[in-house]
Amino acid sequence: MNSQATLDIRYALRLLLRNRAFSAGLVATTAVVVGACACLFTLLYGLALRPITLKDADRLVVLWESNRDTGQSRLPLMDGAYPLYRQKLSTFDEIAAFQPYDGSLRPITIAETGERVKMARAAPELFQMLDASPQIGRTFLHSETNLESSSVVLSHRFWERHFGSDAGVIGGSLLLNEYGEPVRYTIVGVMKEGFEFPSPLFRGSPDFWVCLKYAPRFTPGNHFFTIGKRKRTATLPEVQADLKRVAERIAVEQPRFYGSQSIQAVPIQAESVREMRSTVVTLIAAFLLVMSVGSANITHLVLARATSRRREASIRLALGATRLDLLRLTGVEFGLPIFLGGAAGLIVAAWGFVALPAVLPPGLNVARIDALLLDWPVVLMTLCACVIGALALGFILSARVGFDGIPSGLHSGPTISTGRSPLLRRPGSMILICEVALAFALLAGAFVMLQSVRRLLDEGARTNPGRLLSLEVLFPNNIQFDSATTRAKYASFLLNAAAIRGVQAVALADSFPLTEFPQEFTLGRGPGIAGAAQYAEMHIVTPGYSEIVGLQVTAGRWLADSDGEKSTPVVVINEAMARGGLWAGQPLGKRLRNSLRGSTEWPEEWEVVGIVREPKRFGSGRAAPPAVYFPFSQATTRNLTILARTDGNARRVASPVRDEALRLLPGKVMIDKLRTGTDIVSESTARSSFVAAQLTALALVALALASIGVYSIVSFYSSQRTHEIAVRMAVGGSRGQVMWLIVSQTATLVGIGAASGCILAVALVRTLSSFRYDAQPTDSYLYLVTAAIFGAVGLVASYAVARRVTD
Repeated sequence: MNSQATLDIRYALRLLLRNRAFSAGLVATTAVVVGACACLFTLLYGLALRPITLKDADRLVVLWESNRDTGQSRLPLMDGAYPLYRQKLSTFDEIAAFQPYDGSLRPITIAETGERVKMARAAPELFQMLDASPQIGRTFLHSETNLESSSVVLSHRFWERHFGSDAGVIGGSLLLNEYGEPVRYTIVGVMKEGFEFPSPLFRGSPDFWVCLKYAPRFTPGNHFFTIGKRKRTATLPEVQADLKRVAERIAVEQPRFYGSQSIQAVPIQAESVREMRSTVVTLIAAFLLVMSVGSANITHLVLARATSRRREASIRLALGATRLDLLRLTGVEFGLPIFLGGAAGLIVAAWGFVALPAVLPPGLNVARIDALLLDWPVVLMTLCACVIGALALGFILSARVGFDGIPSGLHSGPTISTGRSPLLRRPGSMILICEVALAFALLAGAFVMLQSVRRLLDEGARTNPGRLLSLEVLFPNNIQFDSATTRAKYASFLLNAAAIRGVQAVALADSFPLTEFPQEFTLGRGPGIAGAAQYAEMHIVTPGYSEIVGLQVTAGRWLADSDGEKSTPVVVINEAMARGGLWAGQPLGKRLRNSLRGSTEWPEEWEVVGIVREPKRFGSGRAAPPAVYFPFSQATTRNLTILARTDGNARRVASPVRDEALRLLPGKVMIDKLRTGTDIVSESTARSSFVAAQLTALALVALALASIGVYSIVSFYSSQRTHEIAVRMAVGGSRGQVMWLIVSQTATLVGIGAASGCILAVALVRTLSSFRYDAQPTDSYLYLVTAAIFGAVGLVASYAVARRVTD
């Protein structure tokens, strides 16, 4: 390092130590800006720019079906359509099916230890298409897709953890408890380290893979997730045209199952961030706002510093220094605190992203969350931004202190005159307005998101979620008994569970909270629209379900205990279903048919006996879609969800209710997903709550920066007007008049900033509402609250400054 550079750094250090308040403010503000910048780069690079670690990832696409009749989109391929697409597509080298692990529905454990594991199903062509060769052994054979194969391929991580990297594991066995049934698999291979598909499409890596079986037949409710590798010469539009051609052909051949289906291809890179996209866009916008507020503060600090040192710069120029010397000196002077702040910001950002997976709400699943790491590309981008910022600030300062000329600088005093200048053209006015506007938008957006979460929690609180208990019953697949036996077992359970101390009501449902899976309903015998069909959710419940969930009968009646096996088959519909176009007049008394009967023991037609009004979906805040409720006694199924309403804390009765459920089939039945209503509400609101928390934290940072900015701008430029203030008071102006002048001018600037920020806030809230966050742009009182906060900030800051400069 040459002597001049050493002198410049020593000089910058002396200035930092001499002006501790200024230096601390600049370092802290820079740390905030650089931390936000690092987070922004990490989100963009980690989720959008970093390539997926799969061979030929740029050629991989995910295939999704859509149903025109139900309005559903992003559906996995029907099982019967998958082999037809493999045969008839001409723009793909290969397509491959898989089924990711879904432990929330099907718990799988190691039989000997009870350890819960993650299993994925994969077609043999998946490994070939991804060029994923095993470390030892082999993958699946095509002949195993049509056989009762029991082959399993282990992940490298699972092989190390459970088998100690023993190469002799090939040919050994793995005994699992799969859905309550013991299943023995033969180990045929171990994958190389790093292969974890279907990650990054789905969060979590499987412990092992079993062969996916498929045949050229359509099975209702059986779907495969599918990816394909397009040919090198095939463009995405050509691929889409090819998919459309084959889909139309399959629809002609299979009109019953495939008449309303369409298909599209989505690049795997875009698909891997789909679930996170709304959250990422929101956080990027928030980070940009915080960066802008912080940058405005830094710019003001630089300009203020430049104004106070014009005389010093002029003396340096008069003594022979060049403008390049000024640029070098100011660059070092501001580069040092900027890099100190930058280092602090990078440390905080790195710690935050390391801790992010641990602090994510349990109900928020983000596929590529592990990709959010502050690695070298992000650090380099952030350092480049710091260098550019330091050079820019050095240039601004040197230009400010040097371009007025030597005589002007030598004759200028410590004050500036702004009394006759238009308010908006005075130094710092536009900076103050921008800071207030940006911070206002972020704080208002945070308020709206918090209000959105409060609405969702209020909706869930109407049913007293802390008193609700939910648990799922899973019977083993290898144990079969008829509907009468199933009804008898559950009837005995309901009687015994209702007698448990603390339990007020017990009911059964096929799922809870209700999942949206529309099915086709048509009119049965009697007057109606011939051939008409309507799609609605199908739910199987017991009579006590209405009381627990809070359904209100608006016409007819609810399901009763008398609706038994030998009585007339009945259903109840909700108001959304009743408003559909299926009915010719009053729905009551009409007969419904369901195109997909769950059992040959179920009736073919059902009489509508009631209409109910549903509250908003439990914990989600969304209105209920069309739905049809079937009585369990007439549409019997085995695997059900038990719902219990208690007289207090639901967790107190969880153990006795669970024990009673285990007696349905001692030693065989499995109990899964034991939760209270509070747990369900928390899971349903996880994404909105996470976004609201992040926006609130960033908004508070922006508010603090804006408050400091308002005070420092008003303070600096008021101190530069000491000559003007002294003249005003000398010619008869009172202290109150001078104080009012400063306060009123500050209030005007803050008001303009707040008005501008309100426009930005409305745009931000509309963006949030488009992401299904239930944000309401019409919550005008929240904007008034935000305006009041900034009004108080401006008033306190200007009053404090006014008192100081008039003392």
